[in-house]
Amino acid sequence: MADAPITLRTRKFIRNPLLARKQMVVDVLHPNRANVSKDDLRGKLADLYKANKDQVSVFGFRTQFGGGKSTGFALVYDSHEALKKFEPHYRLVRIGAAAKIEKASRQQQPFQEVPWYRQDQGSQEEQGLNHSFAGVMMVIQKRALIIALNLRNLGINYYSFY
Repeated sequence: MADAPITLRTRKFIRNPLLARKQMVVDVLHPNRANVSKDDLRGKLADLYKANKDQVSVFGFRTQFGGGKSTGFALVYDSHEALKKFEPHYRLVRIGAAAKIEKASRQQQPFQEVPWYRQDQGSQEEQGLNHSFAGVMMVIQKRALIIALNLRNLGINYYSFY
C-alpha cells in the first residue's frame, strides 16, 4: 500500500521573482492510500522542478472526502537562502531548516511588567494595597489634581462647571 503510485498535478503556477520562488497549487492523486507524507511530496516536487529538496515548502493540504485526492500549496524557492529569508519560521521548523525557539509557559514566567496605573508608585507591598482598584483610584485622584492645577494656572475656575 505504501508503495502505490501517486500523481502530482500543478495548477495556478506563478513565478514570483520578488520573493525568489515559484508558487503553485498541487493536486495529489493517491488511490489506495490514505495520504502522502509532505516529505515525499517535497522530494517529488524537487525532482519535477529540478531543485533541491531543501528549497521546497509544502503546506495546507486537505484530503478530499472519500480519499484518493489531496490539494495543497507548494513553494519552490530559487535558493536555500531565499527560503530562509522569506519562509515563516514555523514552516522552517517543520522542514528542519531552523531550530524551534523554546519559551517558558506563561505560568512559569515571572510577572515583571508593571501596569500603567502603578508605574509611578512602588510595589503593592510597599503601598499596602491588596487590590489594583485602590491603585487605579490613587492614579485618578492624582490626575484630577493635576488637571485642576493646570486649569487654575490658565485662570479658569474649575468649580464653575456645575
